[in-house]
Amino acid sequence: MLLSQTMYANRPGVHVVHVASEMVPIAKVGGLGDVVTSLAKAHQASGTLVEVIMPKYDCANYSAIDRLRHLTSFPVRWDGQAVTTHAWCGVVEGLPVYLLEAEQPAAFFWRGQFYGEVRLKWYST
Repeated sequence: MLLSQTMYANRPGVHVVHVASEMVPIAKVGGLGDVVTSLAKAHQASGTLVEVIMPKYDCANYSAIDRLRHLTSFPVRWDGQAVTTHAWCGVVEGLPVYLLEAEQPAAFFWRGQFYGEVRLKWYST
């Protein structure tokens, strides 16, 4: 997929896929995003094939993703129903990245924040 567009596409060897909820500079809450990006860069620098997979959050820093494009859509079973899920791909600081976006009323990744439940504020007059 996206890996075929990088210089590592035809290199034999280990292929590492990081699946994470954060990656600097597109999604950072604590230290996980720093670790994922640093480790992926270290793998890539050693010649290891590397990719990162993470959610496509509404509050992510999309300006840090080069060549972001829709790759494909596919059904995923959730709570007895098929949920259409979109796979996006791009490049972040030289690293191939895949973002997953589910079309779901519960707004898995479209909540205005990376973690936690969205709490509605009710105001009384």
